[in-house]
Amino acid sequence: MKRYQDIQELLTAGINVYTTLNVQHLESLHDIIFEQLNVDIQERVPDYIFDMANQVKLIDIEPNDLINRLKIGKIYARNHIRQALANFFKSENLTTLRELALRKMTLRLATNSKVGTDRLLVCLSGYKSNERVNRSAAQMAQAFNSDFIAVYVKNNQFNKWEENLNNNISLAHQLGAKVIKLQGENPALQITEYAKESSVTKIVLGASPYKKIWQTQSTLVYQIGYLLPEVDEYVINSAKTNLDRPTFKWYIFNPF
Repeated sequence: MKRYQDIQELLTAGINVYTTLNVQHLESLHDIIFEQLNVDIQERVPDYIFDMANQVKLIDIEPNDLINRLKIGKIYARNHIRQALANFFKSENLTTLRELALRKMTLRLATNSKVGTDRLLVCLSGYKSNERVNRSAAQMAQAFNSDFIAVYVKNNQFNKWEENLNNNISLAHQLGAKVIKLQGENPALQITEYAKESSVTKIVLGASPYKKIWQTQSTLVYQIGYLLPEVDEYVINSAKTNLDRPTFKWYIFNPF
């Protein structure tokens, strides 16, 4: 059992919970942390746990002050201090984390002070890169203070990507999305019909890792954009991950 699951049990039992959280452990910030700090945080907390808190207080400290606390042994045992200073506890890293924490608090205050009218929908797929799309959509939903919906289409291709898709569905739940299963052999049509029926105002999709120039009009991004011109469409570029892309090399020989 994860520690955040303990929180749920305690609240269910009627017990108040006061806890702390380092900003780098929030699920929706995983890709940003990895890109900016080159650190892959393994232990992550679903955003809905953060969102369900009645009150959030930012504990802010200057990076140099935090480093000084580390040096005098107020954070780690002395035998771990040198390693921490050489890796994670660098001034530039701590500055980045501080900015992310301030931004997260600003978004929370802003969204709590206005009534949201947007409904944001993210399309789930069986690509590993869809994790990035999921997290980006969650941040957008918070920024727009919109309802957050995640949809996937079950069809004859479902079993081919089932494991990855199930992981992406689980991630969407953790990010606070309402997950909807659609059925049909034309994903663009099924998603478009659902979006119209549900008054969706924004839709988030991932750029296909297999997209070729001559296949542009057959992509889900193109089809939904054509069928749903009245809805704002956001395409997340997943090019920073090559986990979906098979190895392909050109070998050019000079016969002369």
